[in-house]
This record gives sequence, structure tokens and C-alpha cells, in this order.
Amino acid sequence: MRRDLACLLVLWLGLGCGGGAASGASGDVAFDADSGGLLDLGSAESDAPQDADERTDLIPPADVPGGLDSIDGVDAGLPVCLASAHGAVGDGQTLDTAAIQAAIDACAGTGGTVILGPGTYYSGTVWLRSGMTFRLEEGARLLGSTAREDWTGPGLVSADGIEDIVLEGPGTIDGNGTHWWIQLLISEDGWRPDRLVWIRDARRVTVRDVFLTQSPKWTLHFLWCDVVLVDGVRIRNTVGDRTTSPNTDGIDIDACRRVEVRNCDIETGDDCIVVKNGTPGWRRPSYDIDVHHCTCAAWANGFKIGTRPGADVSRVTFRDSTIQATVDSLKGTRVMGGVTLVSDDGANVFDIRAQNLHMKAVHAPFFLRVQERDLGDEEGGRITEAGRLFGVTLKNIRVDDCRLPGMILGIPGHPVEDVHIEDVTITNSVGGTEADRDASPSERNLDYPDAVYFGRMPAYGVFARHVSGPLVFAGQVSFMSSAPSEARAAVVLEDVLQRDLSGLADGTEVVDRDLP
Repeated sequence: MRRDLACLLVLWLGLGCGGGAASGASGDVAFDADSGGLLDLGSAESDAPQDADERTDLIPPADVPGGLDSIDGVDAGLPVCLASAHGAVGDGQTLDTAAIQAAIDACAGTGGTVILGPGTYYSGTVWLRSGMTFRLEEGARLLGSTAREDWTGPGLVSADGIEDIVLEGPGTIDGNGTHWWIQLLISEDGWRPDRLVWIRDARRVTVRDVFLTQSPKWTLHFLWCDVVLVDGVRIRNTVGDRTTSPNTDGIDIDACRRVEVRNCDIETGDDCIVVKNGTPGWRRPSYDIDVHHCTCAAWANGFKIGTRPGADVSRVTFRDSTIQATVDSLKGTRVMGGVTLVSDDGANVFDIRAQNLHMKAVHAPFFLRVQERDLGDEEGGRITEAGRLFGVTLKNIRVDDCRLPGMILGIPGHPVEDVHIEDVTITNSVGGTEADRDASPSERNLDYPDAVYFGRMPAYGVFARHVSGPLVFAGQVSFMSSAPSEARAAVVLEDVLQRDLSGLADGTEVVDRDLP
């Protein structure tokens, strides 16, 4: 009854439900649909395939309909595995899971390409294998099943223990998110799939030129991966409050090393691009991550590290990118923080650079935070340890319209350390009163860390509290207010040891609460 009701709601929204008569094939890693957890944490890699010359289930390039020249970018010397040749129908109704999986298994280890041609392929989880390319052609859409039992892995596209893999468009992977967001509200247990694309324990991974949309939850999650390239990926999840597209992070880089994300365009209902290190059992030092030439709009944060990094994160760069309010859905939704860096689970987060950024409309331009966390029932009531956040550079950043100041907030005994702000211009559009000048925001230790939860701020440019080692303003740093009236100071410092204010523009009002 609940599934029928959800389907009627989805149809009312004009998005379609899909349906299937065929049965899907499971991957090698079982996924418990009732608990939402992995039953087998081992590799999903299949047995090593035969040599391509011995295979009878591959299509030689010469036998591709229309010839190999009709498919851009396919190596003429490598096999092509058409999903349609393995029985995929692509009519948006027939469950194509088994046929798509058969094409993947046929191409595994050959260096060849699995191709989904134009059509809508209604499917449950498919498992990628090593040594292959999975391509969705223009007009191809992989559409997630609305049947819980068809999701046999964390994502609609899942991979575990693989290497040398390419996932590419220009087609679409659609998680049927509206169906699952409704289920979250009306089903008895609120179950929904965890991911749209999930790749764990992988090496040499490329995801490029694909459109990812309507994810049930996180959209593109890399866990414990090395040497990853994400290029030209476009993500659209309905943006708004939590009841619209909850927890639909764009790209999550979790305990990974040597990752480049470039030329991506993201609008989503949670964080845009996040560096994480918090999956239990899968934490390790994470480093060498470069995110650049991206456009981000979201309900939560633009570029983020955290929350709850349980192992060190270092050598991360966010650069040459734009953060803006949403354009394609619920126009005008702002990110909570343009750049948000959090250490709240004992880890060192250091050597972080955010530079050459244009923030068009945000709440806070940056939010740097060290604290503890009360996890409540999440991990048996565990109270985390405050970590360290140090060696942060914010350089060449222009903020056209913010509603909160930049915030640098440690807690007593656990300061944010060594922050360098250079050539930054911030315009705040929300004015403050004389009473706001004296505001003393709560420490909010143990609570969830986001910039918008601290209430009224005593400054309109930067509020820094519990900072050491030092806080430097260099180059030309200026703060302006576009509000009709503004009674607050541009910069307020509280428990800030070692500061260099030489880069502040002439006339900048600084209130130092540590002075008598």
C-alpha cells in the first residue's frame, strides 16, 4: 500500500515510477535491504576472466552496428560489449539489471567498453569490474528501480576492490530520487538506497562527462580509493529543505589519496564536494586532493572537509571555482558555508588551501571549526575528541553577497591554528544593530557544526575566537556592507593569540575583546 501511494505521488509530480518484470542479478557483495548494511565486506571482484581471444561472449569491433566509427572514443583494438546484445531492452519498464550485468561481466578485464545505447534502462544495482569502461551514450539513461529488493549494493552503480575502471557519459544515471525521498517520509522504517554511485577500495578510477541526477542519498562516493579523476561531471538533485532532497551530497571523497576533481557543475540538497574520513573501519590518512574549475550550489556547503574526520586529512586544495545560489531548482538557495573545514573527531586537518574562488551568494564565506561532538545514538553515545585544524590559507577570494561573516571558531583549549587570509574581499548584505555589536555567540561545543547555527554575529567581516599560531591578514583584505545600516565592526577577535593585521584595508574597524 505504501509503495502504491508513493508511486501515485511520483506520478503526480510527473516523474514516472517504472516497473519491471524480469529479475535482476546480484553482485558478489551482498547488501542487506532490510538493514541497509553490507553483509560481506570483502571484494566484489569476480574471478579473473579468460583472455579476450578465448572469449565467445564479446563483440569484435568490426561487428558493432554502424561500425566502430559510430562510437566516439572506443579503441578499435578492444572489445565492445553492447548491453542490448545481452538482452537489455531499454524501454523504461523491463528490469534490465541482469542484462547489463552480463555485459559488464563479459567485458571485465579486457580493457573493452560496455555500452548503453539510447533508451531508458530500468535497473537495480549493477557491479562494475576491473579493466573496463562503462559508457552511457547520448540519450541513454540508467534509471534506478523503485523496488527495494533490486538494490543489492549501496549504489545503483557499485564497485568494490577494483582497478583500471572508467565510468563515462554523456548519458545519465538517475536514482529515481523523488520516489525514495517520499519513502523516507511515509515508509515504516524510512529505508532508501545509500548512494547513486559507490566505489570502494579502488585504484586508477575515472568518472567523466556523465550526468548524475535524483540520487536517493549521496550521489558519487569514493571510499578508500587511490588515483581518482572526476572530470566534467554534472550533478542535479532537487535543492531545498530536508524534506525535498535530504543528504544528497554531490561528491564525497572519503579516506582517498591522489584525487583530482575538475570541471564539475553541481546543484544538490546537501554538501557539494566533501572530503571525508569517517567511515568506520575505513579510515586512514588522506592527502593530495585537488578540486578546481567547478561550479557549486547547494543547500548545505560548497567545499567542505568533515564532519568527523577520524584520520588525518592534508594537502587539499579548493581553487579556481565558483560558488553560487541555485539556478535550476528552488532558485536562490544559498550554501551555508562557501568553504567549511571541520575537525571534530580527533584528527589533524592541515595544509589546506582555498584560492581563486568567486562566491556569488552564500551565508558564510568560510567556516573553520574545531570542537568535540556528542554523537547521541549514532555510535552508542560516544563523545568525540576535538582534533586540530592548522595551516589554512584563504587567498584571492571574492564574495559578492554573504549574510554571515567568515567564522574561525575553536573551543577553549582547542584553538584553530595558523590561518592566512590574503587578498580577500567580502560584501555582507545583512546589517547589524548596536546590540549585535555585543553579541557573544554560544560555543556550541558537542552540537552539529555548521555556520548558520550560531545566531547573530558581532562582526560583518570576520569573527575569530579561540585562534592561535597566528591569524594573518595579508595583501589587501577588505570588508564592506551593502545593508542600509551596519553598526557592527568589520572584524571581532576574541582569545586570538598572535595576529598580524597589516593586510587589512585602511579604515577597517577591528574590535579586540582581549584588550581591556
